[in-house]
Amino acid sequence: MVVRVTSCGLCGTDMHLLGGELPAAAYPLAPGHELTGEIVAVGAAVTGRAVGERVAVDPNMPCGACHYCRIGRGNLCEDYTAIGVTRAGGFAELAAVPARCCYVLPDSLSEAAAGLVEPLSCAVHGLGRRYQLPVLRRYDPAGVPLRAAAAAGDQGPQPGGDRTGPAARASGPAGSGRVCAGIVGLRQPLTPSPLEQP
Repeated sequence: MVVRVTSCGLCGTDMHLLGGELPAAAYPLAPGHELTGEIVAVGAAVTGRAVGERVAVDPNMPCGACHYCRIGRGNLCEDYTAIGVTRAGGFAELAAVPARCCYVLPDSLSEAAAGLVEPLSCAVHGLGRRYQLPVLRRYDPAGVPLRAAAAAGDQGPQPGGDRTGPAARASGPAGSGRVCAGIVGLRQPLTPSPLEQP
């Protein structure tokens, strides 16, 4: 599929790419793995997606066949590729992405919130692994984060703005270190403890 990029976040990974620190990257390369956009073309074999849909893109493309993929640890894939890391990404007008990497965004999700789906999914997935939370452990790059972003909507905390929306109420006082549990369906916020020593 071809996606017209409407937002693409700048991540620390992009800085490592710029510094030439990722040996898997082949240059020249258009980085940008935190992307959202509108589908402008679909291949003949693509089903379930249509031109005009707004999508968030999961940049991860594990092989699905190696030992780590077979045990559900695609992040450790022996033949890992990623949009914006090992192949062209979202710092361009158009990005070629597999249909399996695209998740349709609800119309109610603003473009600003949509741009946070990929980084939020990383955080939610990490919390699920850290706290062994079944609701978060299912690797669904857009499902839980999209529900979280949709719950916060445009009423969440805004830079320099009022902290009264659902996301603000869930996160507690500024600087408290509490996790936004309310917007991902937990009954109470989690207070992270220091990481255990290996």
